Amino acid sequence: PTILFFADRGMYEYDSHRPRLVEDFVTFATGGYREDKKKEVPTHGGVLKVIEDMRRAVYEFKVLRDLLTDFEEIIMLRKNAAALLFLGGVVFGLFCGSILG
Repeated sequence: PTILFFADRGMYEYDSHRPRLVEDFVTFATGGYREDKKKEVPTHGGVLKVIEDMRRAVYEFKVLRDLLTDFEEIIMLRKNAAALLFLGGVVFGLFCGSILG
């Protein structure tokens, strides 16, 4: 298997021909990686891409776009209101859960 080490805004591959002993890993991680070629960390895909794709899909519909805009405003400008809404939702959920059992 390939072992990748991420440091200094880069990605370093531990050569598969090197010994795989704890001491060798420690040496590599504490500075030995600088002797190898630095590779760029891939930025495609992942959770952020999924969120961005969902955001684009939401903006196609006016109602959802307005809701997202309001949500962003509450989160960015009205942090106390966001915390109160969250805590109110938790309390309401616990209350409904205890009643419905």
